[in-house]
Amino acid sequence: MNFKRIFLVLTASLMLAGIASAQQSKADKTVEFNPHWYVQLQGGAAYTLGETVDFTKLLSPSAFLNVGYNFTPVTGVRVGLGGWQGKGYHVYEQTDYSFKFGQAYADLMFNLCNLFGGYNHKRLVSVVPFFGIGGYLGFENSQAGKLISYANEKMTLLWEPVTPFFAARAGALVDFRICDNFSINLEGNVNGIDDRFNSKDGDNIDWQFNALLGLTYRFGSTRPSKATAEELALADALAAAAAAQKAAQLAKDNAAKEIADAQKAADDRAAKAEADAKELARQLAEQMAAANAKPVVNVFFKLNSSVIQKEEKTKIDRVIAYLLTNPDAVVELVGYADKNTGTPRYNKGISERRAKAVAKYIREKGIEAKRIVTDHKGDTVQPFAVNDENRVVICTVD
Repeated sequence: MNFKRIFLVLTASLMLAGIASAQQSKADKTVEFNPHWYVQLQGGAAYTLGETVDFTKLLSPSAFLNVGYNFTPVTGVRVGLGGWQGKGYHVYEQTDYSFKFGQAYADLMFNLCNLFGGYNHKRLVSVVPFFGIGGYLGFENSQAGKLISYANEKMTLLWEPVTPFFAARAGALVDFRICDNFSINLEGNVNGIDDRFNSKDGDNIDWQFNALLGLTYRFGSTRPSKATAEELALADALAAAAAAQKAAQLAKDNAAKEIADAQKAADDRAAKAEADAKELARQLAEQMAAANAKPVVNVFFKLNSSVIQKEEKTKIDRVIAYLLTNPDAVVELVGYADKNTGTPRYNKGISERRAKAVAKYIREKGIEAKRIVTDHKGDTVQPFAVNDENRVVICTVD
């Protein structure tokens, strides 16, 4: 029985099923993908390819602990530790023998469902093939050492007590979503290992297969979509304005049927409703104008630091969004330091490093360097009355 062929056929079938399910999934536009870490705990069975028709004689337990990071909805990396037991079979002794090993590896992961069907954080099933490299460390191989060595099947590659091996690996993982953070995974992988792994000289590499069941926990895989939130707010404001105008018209229609004294009151109510609608429209226009205005952003830093804090990056993202939609715009970054700490020479340097840190962040988001102008003032200029606020880079778009 060719177990390598069966493994490849099953893997391909799972991939095709995942692609088909991806085409039927609809993305939730209220959230977007957030690069994130995850951990996996897996356990199952390992099969070391050998010369016996009894499949069960070469089965052994295996367990793995993985840590991964998804850069995009499609790509990610994973590193892990695992292992447990490997087995071999001696034909002339007609017996199996076991040995222990540990395994460390690194994999490149590819989510086919997100690739072909778009990102959807509520997708129930995802298929993730992977390719990687690893290293094995074998130990406790005393059972193989005790076997009788026959002339036509010598244990010429017997190793002990501890021996390292190199391996290449590939496989596929099928992920079943439970909730936003947890999922169950089924994984099959194949490892091509140094021919010494089972202590027998086979003139080719040794193969080990793993079938695993595991649990995955993700750390912050989604975040609210800013664009969608702004669209919903705009739609609510327009709906409120339309409702106010409709109410004004209804008030006018009802007032026409009333007596003269009631008519004046109805007209007053209608006028007020119309004024409210105009005011709401004016406020909406101001909000839209503010959204398109050239942003001026103050990026504040901690004492003696040029590292951009997480909450300050959202400010810079507003500048980046404007630069991306206005390709002729240029941003000027001026760094400062507070006068009450440090020497003038030191403050000159840290204000320069702060300005360069913001410039680097903007460049990494796709803005050309020629559109970024940097300057630094040290503590010679204090733009704010509050001392701590002068640890700042002021971003001005022109």
